[in-house]
Amino acid sequence: MSNIPFEVIDCHIHPMFTNRFGASQDEAVFIDDLKRAGVSISCGAVIKPSEFDCDWEHIKSCNDATWAFHEKYPDFFLAGLQVHGSYVEESCCEIEKYYAKGVRWVGELVNYILRTGRYASRGMMQIFELCRDLGMVINLHTDSNITEIEPVLKAFPTLNVVVAHPHDFDGAKQRFEYIANFPNAYMDISGNGLQRYGMLRWAVDCCGCEKILFGSDYPLNSVGMYVQGVLYERLTDKEREAIFSGNFRRLTGMN
Repeated sequence: MSNIPFEVIDCHIHPMFTNRFGASQDEAVFIDDLKRAGVSISCGAVIKPSEFDCDWEHIKSCNDATWAFHEKYPDFFLAGLQVHGSYVEESCCEIEKYYAKGVRWVGELVNYILRTGRYASRGMMQIFELCRDLGMVINLHTDSNITEIEPVLKAFPTLNVVVAHPHDFDGAKQRFEYIANFPNAYMDISGNGLQRYGMLRWAVDCCGCEKILFGSDYPLNSVGMYVQGVLYERLTDKEREAIFSGNFRRLTGMN
């Protein structure tokens, strides 16, 4: 299964996260699952759910765990960062520290899990301003209302924002049509949607293959199904190459 004729970069994974069926608790199995599916490089961030508002130590512990995972697998896993709008100074220091170490990805940010507040809050906008200045890429989770990210897209037209999850049926169409209107908006294909045959072909026709990145949200979802979904859709090799890895490399400046 891993004999895929394309480089596959999965931009949306969550190390040390156990899904509801108990899958991927073992670190070695976690890595093997990705490689068996054909993934060459992965990227993402640790997310530790909290029942209460997260203090900075909770956010920092996510970043510490993510970086430790990168140090174990430096050629396979690229670290993404967690930030918090209530801790602007701390978040900006964290970004600058890890930027110096080569990190170019922020997120997936999931505001309802880490209690970060609105993406358009004053604190988050200050953080995104630094991300823009450094050329960082932001990966944002939104629920049904994708327009919540519009103030970010308009305030920082040179900040590349990758929206997580197309969703299903009409939701997917609405999301791809939405990102087509913003030069700095992109979509990773994790979450619901890809299992609906023809969605990816429709999305490429709607907004262009250059706006779509491969992501699985592993271990919540089966990374093998996502790889095969991209291979099975009626796409050109050029379109698959862009989705699987080319767009990630271009946005992050990865050699």
